[in-house]
Amino acid sequence: MPRQIECLILFVSLSSSLMFADQIVLKNGDRLTGTVVKSDGKILVLHTEFAGDVTLKYEAITQITTDEQLHVDLKNGQTVVGPMTTSDGKIKVTTKAGGTVEAPKEDVAIIRNDAEQTAHDKSMHPGLLHGWNGGANVGFALTRGNNQTENLALAFNAVHPTLNDKITMYASTVYAKNNAPGASPSTVADLVQGGIRYDRNLNPRLFAFVGGDFMSDALQALNLRSVVTVGLGFHAIKSDKTTLDLLGGINYTRESYATTISGTVITPWRQHCCGAETVLLPGPERHRAVSRNI
Repeated sequence: MPRQIECLILFVSLSSSLMFADQIVLKNGDRLTGTVVKSDGKILVLHTEFAGDVTLKYEAITQITTDEQLHVDLKNGQTVVGPMTTSDGKIKVTTKAGGTVEAPKEDVAIIRNDAEQTAHDKSMHPGLLHGWNGGANVGFALTRGNNQTENLALAFNAVHPTLNDKITMYASTVYAKNNAPGASPSTVADLVQGGIRYDRNLNPRLFAFVGGDFMSDALQALNLRSVVTVGLGFHAIKSDKTTLDLLGGINYTRESYATTISGTVITPWRQHCCGAETVLLPGPERHRAVSRNI
């Protein structure tokens, strides 16, 4: 009697696992059970209890039956959510509203289960502290001989892309010295620059942007150059491997220089906007503004 009960329990357990598992039927007649994870229309990933994730060719599948809802993206842009079945080369998705959406199996672009869809949505809308891509570079050069130079270069860039916008940041600095006897000036490079730009998609092709670029160059007596730019951009090419953006807009530039006149440090500044330049002159003429086209 106990033996019969054990067999009955085992039979019920196996039947229940088959009853509540997704089932895949291949062209050669093989049947697989598990949980459909995702598909890109070329391959399908099925999670099985004992073999883990199994990758199948989507074209080799003749039948799919799921108990749990799937998120199905069709090539026409439509997205339907619900349990999915296949019949006569077509997929059928039963939505929560009670309707059934049918489409040819070849029209399926993406299939995701709930967990994959949640991860995908999070990757498309990451928080400001997540989803950054970028890198940093450090370079140092040392020479000895007629010239005794030391050169240090630092740079970094970072991009925070989401489904509808993008933040781009960069910064770099170059510092070099010539320690050879009699070298003047001993500092031969002292440059710092950086910038930030924000892009916002207006539609799949057109976007608006605003950015700021900043630079300081001690050897040119440039305390700070600030450039603010606003405009529109066009995604001429946008794919996973290639991106080509065309930009157009207007900018405002302000430059602040440090000069020495008779031992006194005077700080003039100049500004540019839409092709015009205004310079506030130092010394006796510091109250006179000179405007000219550039």
